[in-house]
Amino acid sequence: MSLFQSLTNTNIAIKDAEGNEPTPEAIGATALIQSLLEVTAFDACASKRNAFTTFSVISKARDLCKNIHTRIKVVDSSPLDSWDAFVVYTEAIDPLEELLFKLVDWLEEEADKLLNATTAIKDAIEFIKTWETNQASLKTYYHSDSEELKKLTTGAPDPSLSVYADLQKHDDHCLISALCQEIGATTFEGPKLSKDAKADPLALTLVKQLAKVAREIQVPPSIDQPSMTLAAKCAMIVQGVLHLGEHAAASDTKIALKAILVWEKALSLLKSLSTHVSDTTAKKFDDLKIEYDAFLVFLGTHLDLLHQKLAVEIPSEYLDIIQSVRNVKRPYHARTVELALQCNLLVKHFIDKEKLPINLPPLEGALNAAMEALEAATSAMVSLKLFDYKKDDQIPSVTEITTKFDEAQKKVKDCFDMYKMETAAKELPDKMTAALEKDKAKVVQMRAKFTDAKVCATILIKPVNANSLRQYPKKALNSTDKEATLTAVLWGALSATDAATITQWHIASGPDKKRLSNHMKVKDIPDADLAGLAFVHTPDA
Repeated sequence: MSLFQSLTNTNIAIKDAEGNEPTPEAIGATALIQSLLEVTAFDACASKRNAFTTFSVISKARDLCKNIHTRIKVVDSSPLDSWDAFVVYTEAIDPLEELLFKLVDWLEEEADKLLNATTAIKDAIEFIKTWETNQASLKTYYHSDSEELKKLTTGAPDPSLSVYADLQKHDDHCLISALCQEIGATTFEGPKLSKDAKADPLALTLVKQLAKVAREIQVPPSIDQPSMTLAAKCAMIVQGVLHLGEHAAASDTKIALKAILVWEKALSLLKSLSTHVSDTTAKKFDDLKIEYDAFLVFLGTHLDLLHQKLAVEIPSEYLDIIQSVRNVKRPYHARTVELALQCNLLVKHFIDKEKLPINLPPLEGALNAAMEALEAATSAMVSLKLFDYKKDDQIPSVTEITTKFDEAQKKVKDCFDMYKMETAAKELPDKMTAALEKDKAKVVQMRAKFTDAKVCATILIKPVNANSLRQYPKKALNSTDKEATLTAVLWGALSATDAATITQWHIASGPDKKRLSNHMKVKDIPDADLAGLAFVHTPDA
């Protein structure tokens, strides 16, 4: 027999010798009750929380219906001596129908609920209150005060609420497991790590710490009911706030939930919950309840405070930009510096005049785009030579960098426009173009000084280890500039291969690889020794 059949079977007929039940007799007086049992059982079998307590209420209603059928059978078998049975069953039908109607309404509201998937802070808090209210209502359905229904159970053992309490505790335990599993699997990132924290490879963001704690929570079924209920409420609000971080309907709420303080409090609450359920003496029930109530007040009553103060923290990308400029060399250094300066203008203006949640998204967009441009330029450094200035269509990575810088410039201008920084918006294109030309000029100047054919790259110098350099110059000796210093020779050869910095290599002569001073000129080296020059890697100091 399926669970649904078990919950709706009101047949009181005795099985035959072969163990088969006779076809249930249709009883018109309880037809509505039986239909309501089927409706409630159908919804209950698909319910996601409070399942076991719901089953117990339906089971009790089914048993009451069976008792009605039993009294109907008494009336049918001895109609002249069954007035009491008649009164009992007829008086019980109305209250039982009313109870089941209430249960139908209750299931319509409750059956599909499990996770706190609301889109506003006040709704996330109300979600928990609704869960508590519904639990209390269900308990009254189990232990009905109807005198007419109590008469149906006369002579039977009084149903103890302790059984119901055990079922409710089991329901709460299942709910906590589902909530912690959802918290542990969250994809919401929350506040980012600070620059210092990023240096620690083991550092976790507050939300990742939250997820880790949730995955490790073990709630023993043996804890008392108040602790189990409070644990469910703590997990429910934390999971609800996590959901809001990604799905809040109001942009102000999303911005507010990026505040570090929100997640510090959420993490503290979840840690306190974990401590309490593992050792009720280490974190007492009253202390956990105080912290839970304070978190609700923090979220609800101080929502405006969240919007006005917590949400105006400067995005972490700002610090990342400032500290990342040093990683970008020519031919992108001037542009990264200029981009950082423009971002600084935005941040200062935001702090001084625009410090409202509605004004934060444009700043975030500009800073994110700027950081992406810097990251693209930094990544390309491994494939671009120091003196190499290419057009966009010649190197794929250059095309990507140019695109990123263009996107960043557009986002910065959009933010200037929104903040009504008209002068800055007007000057931005010229400043970025000037930075581009500065980069180009520096590259051209360096290349002309060290990499033209008249200087270093014309001397044939073989590296000691052929694997140390990917390639080396092979031009004729007679085109060499005799006035070139060995510094120029070294610079030119290294820049042609992009092998390393000048401090890591020197030029040596002869079979003993005697190191030559970089200040020497080519004309100072005997022609006979030129062919024996070699690159030698300089040992680390």
